[in-house]
Amino acid sequence: ATTTFSVAGKEDGLARVGMRRGGQLVSEEWWSLTETGLAVTQAKVGDTTSPFDPPLPMIPLPLKSPHRWTHQPKDAPPMEYRMWGPLPVQTPSGEKPGWIVWMRTTDGRRTSTVERHCVPGIGIVREVHTDAAGPALLTRLESVLLPAK
Repeated sequence: ATTTFSVAGKEDGLARVGMRRGGQLVSEEWWSLTETGLAVTQAKVGDTTSPFDPPLPMIPLPLKSPHRWTHQPKDAPPMEYRMWGPLPVQTPSGEKPGWIVWMRTTDGRRTSTVERHCVPGIGIVREVHTDAAGPALLTRLESVLLPAK
């Protein structure tokens, strides 16, 4: 399915980013860009809005490589992050210098990972989400930025 992410508006210094699949709104996130990086402050799926306390980091600033950190949300398992760059990252117009941010969280036997390929001036050009229970892969979702039609 075609998925689009677009800034739906700005509210209190936050960008409201909507995700649509097949033209239907699936979710919204509120993104904050500060001197410490890009982070998600809350998400909405259907009628349920969930705040992230503290905000969920996407890309820390300043950029440095390699970089490792742990994010500890309230009431959730810790999230392990790693970042590398600048590296050649594939974009719709060829390879560009970019950054890869990888995140893993484990809750019991369930492990989730997210790998994002980001290019300055373009944004997220590739994202891979996986969920596994022990050695069994449950889901894998890959999103790749395509040229505009």
